[in-house]
Amino acid sequence: MISQPLVTVAIPTYQRKHLLKRAVESVLGQSYRRIQLVISDNASNDGTQEYLASLSDERILLLLSQKNEGMVVNWDRCVQAAAGEFFLLLSDDDAFLDSDALEKMVSTFMSTPTCPPGFVFSDVCLERPVTIVHEATRGELEVYTASEIITHCFENRVSIFPCATLLRRQDIVTLGGYGSFGATLAVDACVWISLALKYGRVARVDGCLSLYRIHQSLSSSSINVWDDDYEVMENIIAMASPSPLSTNEMKRILRSIRKSRARLPVSHISNKLKYDSSYGVVDFCRDVVRWRKLLFLPSNLWLVFDRVKKNFFANLSAVA
Repeated sequence: MISQPLVTVAIPTYQRKHLLKRAVESVLGQSYRRIQLVISDNASNDGTQEYLASLSDERILLLLSQKNEGMVVNWDRCVQAAAGEFFLLLSDDDAFLDSDALEKMVSTFMSTPTCPPGFVFSDVCLERPVTIVHEATRGELEVYTASEIITHCFENRVSIFPCATLLRRQDIVTLGGYGSFGATLAVDACVWISLALKYGRVARVDGCLSLYRIHQSLSSSSINVWDDDYEVMENIIAMASPSPLSTNEMKRILRSIRKSRARLPVSHISNKLKYDSSYGVVDFCRDVVRWRKLLFLPSNLWLVFDRVKKNFFANLSAVA
């Protein structure tokens, strides 16, 4: 590559010193050398700041907060400090799996200058702390239209994770940052949806370039938060102007989002059955009553049965 653009990799961190080192080393070990590594600590007290003080690489910029200001503020702090043309957000418990990850993503980004993608993403491996098994998420295409990437994502046919998504820093700034949408948890999705709609296409790099650590954090209380975030994402799509979507594409996208929203209680119950050993029959019955209107939608019935069969009865067998 004759002229290498600067890439900012940002690691927002809080209380994960034991995993942060892996993330940092995976960035500094990249074959692509024009890197700025921004590490923004949200007032950790687990030895994180002492570890960061020991780092001596001149490519590293440290941001040390005096108080925990939350995820979105920390993310936007990283964007504001970034100097790179391109930007990638790597959570402190994620990591690059391929030493050529950034090289491949930058090359893909710059391969079609006359028709640039809104962003570039790659497949990832999922790390589940309970089972310690890596499962790959894979896309199907090299280039997706805005309609395809949004629909496929909400239909669970492809996944977009920040640790494997390369964006233009200026695009994020123009959007107003991650905190500008009013979402709580789906702030990264708000950004990539907006950019897919703006540019009309996105590009995918084949191969699992990053590792994403899954947290079984969907609780009954967070279902309402996610539901509100789905509303925000629907509005972004419906209000896009000019929209690259046809009427039929818009209908299909909104239908896929609404089905995904309706699956939230199914995911909550499935996670509880699979990962929470204290989740018993009484808890299960209570949640079924609480979410019955969604659980017994025709589109969800097969999913409910399949997940209960796999998880609940497997747990009973284990106990027996």
